[in-house]
Amino acid sequence: MLDHLGGPPEPGQDRSMWASRLRDLARQPNVVAKVSGLTSGLAPGSWRAADLAAPVTIALGSFGPGRLLYGSDWPLAELGGGAAPWKSALEALLDGLSVSERAGVFGGNAADVYSLF
Repeated sequence: MLDHLGGPPEPGQDRSMWASRLRDLARQPNVVAKVSGLTSGLAPGSWRAADLAAPVTIALGSFGPGRLLYGSDWPLAELGGGAAPWKSALEALLDGLSVSERAGVFGGNAADVYSLF
């Protein structure tokens, strides 16, 4: 489990090294990634969903929707404006996924990975 997508650089910073390493890790079939922690280091009100699009898109392209897990990052998400705005932003960024793919990211994949069923 790669937590917090491996800590991508904040919006506006160079993400090339992070993206390359993320893609390398995604080539390992036994690795999944948690999409979390992207807002906890940002000031409340200083970000929009579009500011988080690049790392989410890179992660989605690297791992695919079947190997990504949503993480609320609560309570630390409160530092960046709240868990609810973070979840809403991710929902908007994943709007192009099918209903089943979205259900996977927002719970089903975690149930599989952690053998909850």
